[in-house]
Amino acid sequence: MCAVIANVSYLVIVFSALSFFTDTPELRLFGDGNTWQSIVGASVLLWVVHWLVLRGVQTAASINLVATLAKLVPLGLFVVLAFIAFRLDVFTLDFSGVALGVPVWEQVKNTMLITLWVFIGVEGAVVVSARARNKRDVGRATLLAVLAALGVYLLVTLLSLGVVARRNWPECVTRQWRA
Repeated sequence: MCAVIANVSYLVIVFSALSFFTDTPELRLFGDGNTWQSIVGASVLLWVVHWLVLRGVQTAASINLVATLAKLVPLGLFVVLAFIAFRLDVFTLDFSGVALGVPVWEQVKNTMLITLWVFIGVEGAVVVSARARNKRDVGRATLLAVLAALGVYLLVTLLSLGVVARRNWPECVTRQWRA
C-alpha cells in the first residue's frame, strides 16, 4: 500500500512541478497535478515504468539508478551551496519558531507528518529480499536507506535554516511565484 501511495503522490508532484514551466495565467495545463492532462501523463509514465520492469530487472535497475542520481545530484548541489551560504546568526535566530506564532506541539505534528513522506519507499529492499544472496544484506540495505534519507533530510532542512531566516520564507516564496 505504501508503494501505491508513493507512486501516486510522486506522479502528482512531478506534474505539479512541470506546471511551473508550462502553465500561464491563460493556460492551466498541469495545475497542481490534478488536471486531466496530469492524470493522462501520470498514467502514461506509470505504464512506461511498468513496461520497463517487465523487460527485465536489469533494465529497470539501470533506469532506477539514473533516476536516483537525477534526484541526488541536485540535492547534493543544494547541500554544498547551502553549506557555503550558511550563517550561524541566521541559524540561531528564533530557533524554536515561537516568534512565528506556531505552538511547539503544532510544529512537532507538522514535522512528523512531513517526515512520514520522507521515509516512504525505504522498505523497498524488503520487497526484493527473496532474490538476495545473503539475507543480512536486506537488513543492511534497509538500514542504509533509512540513514541516507535521514541524513539528506536533516542536511537540507538544517542548512536551509542557516541561509534564510524563517520570517523571510513567505516573502521568498511569494516573490518566486510572482516572477
